[in-house]
Amino acid sequence: MTRDQSLELFAAATAHDLRTPLSALSGEVELALRRERSPAAYREALQRIAERVAELVDLTADLALLGPPDEHPASAQATANVGGVLDLVASRCRACGVAIEPTPGPLMVCADESRLGRALTRLVEHAARYGGAAPRLRITETNEARADDGYVDIVLDGVPPGHAPRIWQPLMRPEGEAAGRAPGLFRLRVAARIVEDSGGSVTVQSSEGSASVRIRLPRAAGAG
Repeated sequence: MTRDQSLELFAAATAHDLRTPLSALSGEVELALRRERSPAAYREALQRIAERVAELVDLTADLALLGPPDEHPASAQATANVGGVLDLVASRCRACGVAIEPTPGPLMVCADESRLGRALTRLVEHAARYGGAAPRLRITETNEARADDGYVDIVLDGVPPGHAPRIWQPLMRPEGEAAGRAPGLFRLRVAARIVEDSGGSVTVQSSEGSASVRIRLPRAAGAG
């Protein structure tokens, strides 16, 4: 796939994600202006409009994260407690029914806590929307994920039966046509970019028709 084709696919995916809240916002405004309403009804309409505006602001913040990284980003030396990040994700994704296993103790990684929370939230929301199974985040218990190689692994999978590999297509082959047709290209690209900017990686592992996503993060210097 050429650079122009890749850009076209990404632009189409971004437009799709923006079109949904914009259409809803337009509809709410049109209904509010169509006839006189009670003050209470206007307040309800304004509340729904405010929610759509907040969604658009959030989307534009995601879009900004895909620009060229700062030469000396403020978060370059930041560290995050994995337990705190997962608590943040659990709070934001309460409606998704996300499970976190096990609850980690103090575990520090090289990442900005807010940005990492945004990345994991995007991944969990995508799994809940398209995966057909309740999402689960877990800290792996293998030696590889401990201090031996200086990395910590967080695995996102589903309970049960796991998620179909096709929903993670944009992470598996981000430049391919199949990725462009798969849902979530924009949001998944944002999540991967945040993790990669922290020196980590996001990979998809599939077996027997079920897939999991491994988020690997560098352990903070001096963390036990």
